[in-house]
Amino acid sequence: MRRLFFILTAGLVLYAPSWAHGAEEHAAEETPGLFAGGIWTSVWTLIVFFVLIWALGKFVWRPLLEALKKREDRIRQDLNMAREERESAKQLADDLKKQLDDAHATAQELLKETNAESDKIREKIIAQAYNDAMETVRDARLQIEQAKQQAMKELYDETVNIARDLSEKILQREVNPEDHRLLIEQGLKEIDVREGNQ
Repeated sequence: MRRLFFILTAGLVLYAPSWAHGAEEHAAEETPGLFAGGIWTSVWTLIVFFVLIWALGKFVWRPLLEALKKREDRIRQDLNMAREERESAKQLADDLKKQLDDAHATAQELLKETNAESDKIREKIIAQAYNDAMETVRDARLQIEQAKQQAMKELYDETVNIARDLSEKILQREVNPEDHRLLIEQGLKEIDVREGNQ
């Protein structure tokens, strides 16, 4: 059908001038009127013009308009797709930012918890060290007190022994002031000797 239409249109376009020319020769013999080329030329021109308009409308403009409409639809689809992808990318970026903020907040919370835990451990270690030191001091004081008590007991025992020895010596003879002085000096020397031996 399109081939037939193109052949007819081409025939009209090609042969219309010759038909119009023949009509003009025939009209030249007549007197010129409003349409200088003659009525047949005008009629043929109008027919060719309307056929050409119809042919262009049916076979050129309609496909052209359809192609333009398809292109417009494709561009609109591409724009919509680009808008959706941009919104999707923005949403993804927002999600990633939120996840990053959450991770940062979690890291800060973990850091606070770690610091608090390390403070507790440090305080526990300090308290344990203080308790151990206090226990060591108590043990040392106890040992010192025991050693002191032991030394005092030994000193007391030694003093008693020395006093007993002196009493025996005194009772064996009569003591004058000079003897008394000598006994005291002798007792002090014995204490020094015994302390030196220990």
